[in-house]
Amino acid sequence: MKDEKPLKTKRLGLFHQLADYVVALGFLILISRSAYPYILGALGFIALFNSSTTPGPLSAYRIMPRKLHNALDLALVLGALIAGSIGSQSVSNRSSLFALAILQGFIIYLARVTKHARL
Repeated sequence: MKDEKPLKTKRLGLFHQLADYVVALGFLILISRSAYPYILGALGFIALFNSSTTPGPLSAYRIMPRKLHNALDLALVLGALIAGSIGSQSVSNRSSLFALAILQGFIIYLARVTKHARL
């Protein structure tokens, strides 16, 4: 009987990386209507760099170690929370940034929990 855990792990990696790209796109889309476009531009660039250089099925370059990727994931959550709570922004921008923080946090949670769970 063949163990299917590597296939499920690959699917989780694909989901994680795809969601990282969605978060990066979300940051970059919010630049156009933000009061602080440089902060969101930096967060979007970091998110795009993070997702495209980590080894995975959708990566362009496989140069970043996973520990650094995990640290940048957490920094993106904190960055989205801080960017959503500073300055005078519209309610839709704040909501979008908090939603991106929740999405990125949920991705981190899934990656950590399913690594030890029986799939």
